[in-house]
Amino acid sequence: MQLLTDLHGRCSSMSLFAFIRSRLVTGNTLALAGLLTIVFLISQPSLFNPDIDDLDSAHHLMDGYFFRDLIIDHPVSHLPAYTLNYYKQYPALGFLFWPPVFPFVLGLFCLMGGAHVLTARLCIAFFGLIFSFAFYAILRRRLSVWLAARGVMGDFQQGKQ
Repeated sequence: MQLLTDLHGRCSSMSLFAFIRSRLVTGNTLALAGLLTIVFLISQPSLFNPDIDDLDSAHHLMDGYFFRDLIIDHPVSHLPAYTLNYYKQYPALGFLFWPPVFPFVLGLFCLMGGAHVLTARLCIAFFGLIFSFAFYAILRRRLSVWLAARGVMGDFQQGKQ
């Protein structure tokens, strides 16, 4: 009975729809905070590893450093020559194989955090966070808050195997 009185007291200043919506926003906030924690916990073991794992990682890292240097040097008038000279000096660029979205974002991260492997790993964790939030938003269209969060966590568990 007390719960109904409290609910009625709260609903007198706002509609029942607004009250339910505020509860869902709180559930979404908790789910997104949980996903943030999960992404950090998954990426934490390799976050401080200074090793570059394989050749693809080295190419992605050099592509990110290229964008960092491109933003710092801003050679607008001689961009093709700058790119060719950079490739002659650092032949590990991989623009022919991969789209440059990740290296560009990595270059922005390197502007803020320096040209370190840790910065690249933080950028990878950032992309993992974007993926988890986007996948949560897609699942949230059809599922409840907690079922959508569990779906994202299940996807993370699937990737660990």
